[in-house]
Amino acid sequence: MNLEAFLPKAYSDDVDKQLLLDTNQTARQYGLQLSEQQAGELVHAESVLCRDGERIRLGGSAAALLAEAFCRSSYLSQQEYASTLLQLLDIFYTAKEESLELIGDEELVQLLFAWFEHRCGGSLELLQSRELEYFYRQVHDRAAGGMGADRDA
Repeated sequence: MNLEAFLPKAYSDDVDKQLLLDTNQTARQYGLQLSEQQAGELVHAESVLCRDGERIRLGGSAAALLAEAFCRSSYLSQQEYASTLLQLLDIFYTAKEESLELIGDEELVQLLFAWFEHRCGGSLELLQSRELEYFYRQVHDRAAGGMGADRDA
């Protein structure tokens, strides 16, 4: 049964877009801002990622959580802000799945930001290929009852 059919789609997208635009209040302090069009594109991308991953969002927007955290990054400029958030959305939903849904959205966003900012020097490639791969191995080892080596977050 497709539960999304029971959710008010237009309302949800409008609410999510407004949540995302509301992050501009904080982002402006760092010289960043999303336009209405960029916010709409991010909301659409998130909807597609959720649909393709057979996810139902019960509230809140990962895009807004990511924007609120990552606008503080010393590695982002206005020119790449929206495109970085788009890539981070994909990373976020992949990480949710690969981490076996054992970590909450806000905690995952904080981890992604800490790794991006402090270990990866603003590189999404390092975030995906090094930090997240290590994280996934740890989660899967622990879920299987293993004792993987600990590493600071």
